[in-house]
Amino acid sequence: MAWRVWSVDTRTGQKQSVIPVTGFTWTCALNGGSGGTASAVLNAATSKGLDWWGLLDVVRRTLVIEWEGSAVYAGVIWSWDYDYDTKRLTVNHSDLWSLLAKRMLFTTYTDLMKKKFTIASASLWDMVRGVIEAGTAGAYSLPIFMQGTTGGTRSRTWYGYELPMVADELETLMDADGGPDIAMVPRWSTDGTKLEWLIYNGVEVSGLIPVNLSANHKMIHGLKIKRDATEVATVVIGTGEGSEQDLEYQVASIGGSPYPHLVKDASFPKEKDGNMLYDRTWAEADVASGPVEQWSASMNASDAFRVTMVKLGRQFDLYSHGDPMIVDGHHVMRVIQYSGDLSDTVKLEFQDF
Repeated sequence: MAWRVWSVDTRTGQKQSVIPVTGFTWTCALNGGSGGTASAVLNAATSKGLDWWGLLDVVRRTLVIEWEGSAVYAGVIWSWDYDYDTKRLTVNHSDLWSLLAKRMLFTTYTDLMKKKFTIASASLWDMVRGVIEAGTAGAYSLPIFMQGTTGGTRSRTWYGYELPMVADELETLMDADGGPDIAMVPRWSTDGTKLEWLIYNGVEVSGLIPVNLSANHKMIHGLKIKRDATEVATVVIGTGEGSEQDLEYQVASIGGSPYPHLVKDASFPKEKDGNMLYDRTWAEADVASGPVEQWSASMNASDAFRVTMVKLGRQFDLYSHGDPMIVDGHHVMRVIQYSGDLSDTVKLEFQDF
């Protein structure tokens, strides 16, 4: 197999050493954190002579799994369990989202309750950039590279007394109507010595991958489909800051829905911006307007279409003909998650685009 696992410095991304693992699970996902576990036998011949304590130091070290020299997933080490008798070590790791969940938009704390941070004349993606930059400024920097600005007319202000955390605010921006899909994926620096995090808008990924599901030889196999209408609604009532009769709210009514009258409430208890509450309510309505349809399949990491070619947000044109359940024709889906272990099998999750 062509998998290899590295320990790197979390702050700088600098490579430390290859880690001889016996097991490694990983997941890359749009719009939220993911992770996995790694395992090693420390009395094995390949494990001797390594500074295991230093290479797997919690938080200070990040594990990166690569395929044929290209980084596929990276996860910060948050905990490990060691069995003295068997010399077996199990490590728990989570991706960049886990770090941003513990970062605030303000990195200096003098007069914190009086501070405010404003982003103006911006798109929602520009706000994503600004929020991440605010939480990783100066001495708190991380090896992060982001898709460029796009410009817009939106503005938003955050206040110190709200204690705004980076990951929470990213979720707010993603949940707004027309909000971006945030992808955070690893790559190696040009000289191959450091981990870098690439952050981009998964909505804007180009490149359509054609797959004929009826062909004898195809790049994916084991296709499964789930269609779920438990969250369908024809009216969404979004509530923001306040209580009782002073509760801020917005109503999104979906016209021309083929479904019977169904009401859903969406709570955003910290939202006091009326425009943002409107956007978030309508974003919920967009999602609730129809059933969620998710397709899953597997691919071989070593096939001509390598695992390194998979990208969060990339669209697949899945063509089907003659199946008793799938409608004949082209079904354009996008990758929202992919996962694997040390085997050749990588699981793909798709969602209707």
